[in-house]
Amino acid sequence: MTIGDREISLGEFEYLYKKNNQVVSEEESSTEDYVDLFVNFKLKVIEAEALGYDTVPGFVKEIAGYRDQLAEPYLKDQDLDEQLIREAYDRLKEEVEASHILIRVDANTNDTLKAYNKAMQAREEILAGADFATVAKKYSEDPSAAQNGGYLGYFTGFQMVLPFEEAAFNTPVGEISHPARSRFGYHIIKITNRRASSGEVNVSHILILSNDQMSEQEKAEKKEKAFEVYGKIQQGYEFSEMAQLYSEDHGSATKGGNIGFIRTGQTIPPFEKAAFALENKGDISEPVLTRFGWHIIRLEGKKGLPGYEDKYDDIKRRLARDERGTKPEKVFIANLKKEYSYTVNEENLQALYKAAKGQKMDSTLRAALSLMQDTIMTYGDAVSTQQDLIAFSHKKSPNGTNFESQFAAFEKQTLLDYEKSRLELKYDDFKYLMNEYHDGLLLFEISNEMVWGKASKDEKGLNKFYKKNKKNYTFNDTTFSGTLYLYKDSATLAAFNLLPDTLSFQEKMDSLNKDGVVVKTEEAYFKKGDNIYIDRLGFKKEIDASQQEFDEYSFRGDKFLPGDIKPLDATRGACISDYQNYLEARWIKSLRKKYKVKVNQDILSALEE
Repeated sequence: MTIGDREISLGEFEYLYKKNNQVVSEEESSTEDYVDLFVNFKLKVIEAEALGYDTVPGFVKEIAGYRDQLAEPYLKDQDLDEQLIREAYDRLKEEVEASHILIRVDANTNDTLKAYNKAMQAREEILAGADFATVAKKYSEDPSAAQNGGYLGYFTGFQMVLPFEEAAFNTPVGEISHPARSRFGYHIIKITNRRASSGEVNVSHILILSNDQMSEQEKAEKKEKAFEVYGKIQQGYEFSEMAQLYSEDHGSATKGGNIGFIRTGQTIPPFEKAAFALENKGDISEPVLTRFGWHIIRLEGKKGLPGYEDKYDDIKRRLARDERGTKPEKVFIANLKKEYSYTVNEENLQALYKAAKGQKMDSTLRAALSLMQDTIMTYGDAVSTQQDLIAFSHKKSPNGTNFESQFAAFEKQTLLDYEKSRLELKYDDFKYLMNEYHDGLLLFEISNEMVWGKASKDEKGLNKFYKKNKKNYTFNDTTFSGTLYLYKDSATLAAFNLLPDTLSFQEKMDSLNKDGVVVKTEEAYFKKGDNIYIDRLGFKKEIDASQQEFDEYSFRGDKFLPGDIKPLDATRGACISDYQNYLEARWIKSLRKKYKVKVNQDILSALEE
């Protein structure tokens, strides 16, 4: 169709038609019915654009913000993103038991060969038959290896740094990994076992502190105390009370020993093993020794790993915080370079680096840099110049001259911005969704100005509309309108009757209330059942409602019978709504005169088929 000089595509019409008629039966709506609604909608949007609503700064800012948000999923490899989420979930379904040897690498040095060779030497000794724990104690630079021989226990996804996790989950049971590099150094990993996820357990514990710094006698006393407390629990003493009395984990003792839910890999292996071995709620372990002391553990509850859909958003957030989160974008950038035949002009790029290298930013350098306008990148139908890189770098560091360090970020941002500018051309769903949001904002603003807000603010027009149509606003039930006065007690009424008759009714009320409220007022329209005091006035018999006095209250007002015309203040909401409909119809009529509407009936008929 065309509206004025605006052409509307079949695709846009069909997109909105299908979206707005998903649950409407064929009898309730047809394409022809929707055409009128669609035309009215587009007429308002076109009028809003003609009046410049789409140039208002607030609108421009909001639509740009929405576009940025909507564009995010289109600026990374979505298939890879989903693949990584699924892979992470699959790893959460499994737990691996591992030991490791760590050879540290200083983050500030580029000489990693020595560390790598040391890691390989440890691995070769193990493959030759040496005991892993013995080799770990000999080589590992993880301080705990001296006590545990490198044993880590069980862990699952997201509990180790990513390179370690990748190596562990990709190494078969019983085998030794090749050196895996993380920010800590090189890891040699042995996988002992794999099992399905144990889920989470909610446990409470009583801790009796004991450690290697204590004498043998002190350790014996601590063990004796732990088993004494355990014995009391077995005799029927309440676990939570014992925790409050005896536990030396003061953080949990006040909560009856409860430490909440724990997962595999969150605690030290002996504690974890004992906690997950408990089967039924209320089961209590014998005292378990860890490097912290003796623990008596009670199971409070269990829960398994949530389903994929329930875990999806949580995994997505966690991926964004680790190294995997950058993969979809990196792959996406690489694909953009291929799609847009991306090239770098190294000669011009190096010329810029050379012009600024080792120099301070001053007026002379600024003047020299301002002359550098040569192309450094080409992609699609666009180019970026030396000046573009300079401007990008200066946003990050106004006086910086190390453009070389900024190039990777500039390259990425430039390609993403270029792709973002083309989203409407490449993806119909993006284009139509942006159109829908754009038009929806304009529709709201102009409708508020021309109909909704106008009906509320135009008191003169509303009164005129009411007078012309007041027969449409009648009472359906007997209704009292006025003010209800509730006396605090009978003494208040007595005081009211003693006031001089020279005072008006309201002056008497104000006099009674001058030292505090003793007469409450309620002004409204009352139907039967709205107020117990008004109900006593009687809805079935004729009475004079102008003044009624009772021991507890008095009423001043009017009585309306079914069929009586409502005053405007009694029907303002309904009248404003009708006035809005009137303004809307009049506005649409004027817009249809202003903009000629022509529908291609052949295409519309084909769509209905």
